[in-house]
Amino acid sequence: MTGLAAIAVPVGRLYGRVLGWVIACAARIVGDRRKPLGPARTLGVVVGVHIVVLSIWMGPPALIAGLVSATVTAIVVGRTVTWRTLTADELALARTVFGDDADWLGRVVVTDLSGMNGRAFTVPGIDGRVYCNLGDRFTQLAAGPTGPGAEANSAATRLLVHELAHAAQIAYAPSASAFLGEAAALQVRYSLGENVYAVTPLAGSGARLNLEQQATAVDTWFAHRRKPGGPPTSDPAAAVLAAWHSGRSASGSRPPRSGV
Repeated sequence: MTGLAAIAVPVGRLYGRVLGWVIACAARIVGDRRKPLGPARTLGVVVGVHIVVLSIWMGPPALIAGLVSATVTAIVVGRTVTWRTLTADELALARTVFGDDADWLGRVVVTDLSGMNGRAFTVPGIDGRVYCNLGDRFTQLAAGPTGPGAEANSAATRLLVHELAHAAQIAYAPSASAFLGEAAALQVRYSLGENVYAVTPLAGSGARLNLEQQATAVDTWFAHRRKPGGPPTSDPAAAVLAAWHSGRSASGSRPPRSGV
């Protein structure tokens, strides 16, 4: 690890943990809702925490800046972002990957929001939901598996499986703070030039894969499953999926479903 990475990665992990802690605290205040609130409030919290962290040197005014930013973000996202829960077909497909007892799938919400450079991302919500933000691929999910738009639909479905793998990680993580801490650290490493998504043929144990490698292994397995011959028997996704099917983290522990 380079000198810059040795500093930036722990800082990114700390940022993610703080963000996860704030989301978990907000979730306790909001309580469990029968219907999702949508991504607006959660994204407001994300942006608000980001602004506070960047301007903490200002002292108390940083909290005001964070509150204003959170409010504006929530209003803008609420007016511009399209979202919905998984369709019956999407749920059925997801259960063939993650198992029939993957009850957390009922708490997944997909949106057309995207992150930096149009990239998809998944975050736990303050309403107890998990928001899979797919960007442009969101609308491509509506295309059928055959006919016009089939290729885009296939790519969108694979991306959905990738982001659902992150949703599984959130469901089985010790806490939102633990998941977001590791996710943020990985994104820092990626921004510094490391390919954190690459899964080598030697990666036989899912417990040794990072969060992005786990999700990549699963979406690759899913893509191969649709081809003649199916995925190889030694596919590294096997250990990851086996852990999730048994209700465990892919790192080998059985974590609680909530907490900070």
